[in-house]
Amino acid sequence: MRTPARRILPLLLAVGVVVLGLTAPGASSAPGSSGYLTMWQHDSYEGQQEARKSYDDDLHNDSCSGCDPGPGGNFGDDMSSFDNNTGYWWTFRVDRKGGQTVDDDTFCVRPHSRDADLGNNGVANLEDEISRVRRYGRTKPNIPGCSDRYHTIGNTY
Repeated sequence: MRTPARRILPLLLAVGVVVLGLTAPGASSAPGSSGYLTMWQHDSYEGQQEARKSYDDDLHNDSCSGCDPGPGGNFGDDMSSFDNNTGYWWTFRVDRKGGQTVDDDTFCVRPHSRDADLGNNGVANLEDEISRVRRYGRTKPNIPGCSDRYHTIGNTY
């Protein structure tokens, strides 16, 4: 004969598994993949998506249907939002004529930051201008153009 406790135990275990499944850790509110810098063509993490683990010195060689200039374009100079879902600092660089990058066109992005609209952060030449991305270390890089003024472009989560 089964005691009431033996009848209830399987039911309690089943309920516990369901509750744990609903509250399991690891479900992040971040839109990008863990361990990657994820970039989107449009604001609000929409449109073509590109993800990197270390660097990309030429976003212009990444095909992007619908990116500028028109259909069949490339991802270079088309990023509008990002999620730095890594523990590393990154730089975003804007190319000028002839592929040259000047110090004023290097923007630093702190670890675990994101921005759904690069055009609304008060930094000129950022949205739809990024040509290169590069990962650095876990501390702010000591490079020209990586001032504290730029590290606030992402919102931490």
